[in-house]
Amino acid sequence: MRASIGTALQCCIRILLVGVSGLILLYAATIAPAQTNPTLPIPSRHVRISATVVEQSDSRSWGFGPEKGIVPESEWKSSRSSSTFFLLVADGQEGRIAIGESVPDGPWFYQYSLNQGYITRGSVFRSVSTGFRVIPTILPGDRIRLQITPEISYFTDQGQGHIAFVESRLEAVVVNGKPVTVAANRHETESVLFNIMRGYESRTGLSTLVMTLTPEIQ
Repeated sequence: MRASIGTALQCCIRILLVGVSGLILLYAATIAPAQTNPTLPIPSRHVRISATVVEQSDSRSWGFGPEKGIVPESEWKSSRSSSTFFLLVADGQEGRIAIGESVPDGPWFYQYSLNQGYITRGSVFRSVSTGFRVIPTILPGDRIRLQITPEISYFTDQGQGHIAFVESRLEAVVVNGKPVTVAANRHETESVLFNIMRGYESRTGLSTLVMTLTPEIQ
């Protein structure tokens, strides 16, 4: 009789243990994260920007006429030059269009940066390079927003630095593949935009500078 009772208790204990194990497995399956098939990340879209800077310059040449002795004569001549730069940048990221390296207008940029509070007195520019920071953002409807900020890179005895002239920032929304024009007024020597774009040419004179940006979604 006692043997039968012991056997029955052992069976009950085994059944209880099996039940508890089942509940534990069920609970673990419930709280375990669902397994999903891995997916590849969506690649970022890019924008290819072509930037063309055109300079229209007028120069004056002098000659001497044969009549009435030596008579100065003047003649205005026009010339046109252009340079094209290319930039590939991810959607929403920042890229740079380099315009001029070691430009001759370092003192002008130094004084302007000092007046605007970008640098402190005592810093001396040894070399200045000009360009634009460009951030393209792809919008619905096959459009692109371009944020264009003139900037300089400079070297001093303390090292290298960068200044983005945010007060001269430009923004435009254009259709994919359509150009947008950024112009500097004729011989506007006090303009940040004029001096930034003039960095690609060291010539001086009466000039009209125009930069055309054409963004294309890749």
